Amino acid sequence: MRTIVLVVLIAFTVVPSPAFAQGDFSTLKVKLGETVYVTTGGTTLRGTVNELSSTALKVDTLEFRPGPDLKIERAGVPLWHGALIGAGIGALATTFIYPHNKDRTGTAAVAGLIGAVWGAWFTHTIWGRTVIYWAAQSSCGRVRPEMTNGRMNVRFFSILTESN
Repeated sequence: MRTIVLVVLIAFTVVPSPAFAQGDFSTLKVKLGETVYVTTGGTTLRGTVNELSSTALKVDTLEFRPGPDLKIERAGVPLWHGALIGAGIGALATTFIYPHNKDRTGTAAVAGLIGAVWGAWFTHTIWGRTVIYWAAQSSCGRVRPEMTNGRMNVRFFSILTESN
């Protein structure tokens, strides 16, 4: 009896709730004139937001409606911005780290290059694109108790469904 109660409790706690896609664009945090990346069907398009309503988003001349397999990302800070800041910090730091160096220009150039690479990487990872809408496929599953060879087991079935 205790095993059956345990299996039933596990079955009710392990069943995932279906993940539904966002229904419309009413909660989309994007402004007119802002640059966005829209991915649908594996193709990514970069453009400027021209119109926005709860049912449609117009990017340049194309109009997108909420639906499965749609991802919208806000453009981040350009990589050159981080590279420029990193190069400046690297070049300036060598002046204080190596004050008695005779070849300051060469050392500053190398440190500036290293700082530029770090700055570009940092900008890409921290201030890169931000996902503001994603209606991907959702998955759900079923848990079913199963009796085999006198033992009670729990079996999980995963079902992939498209979100509407």
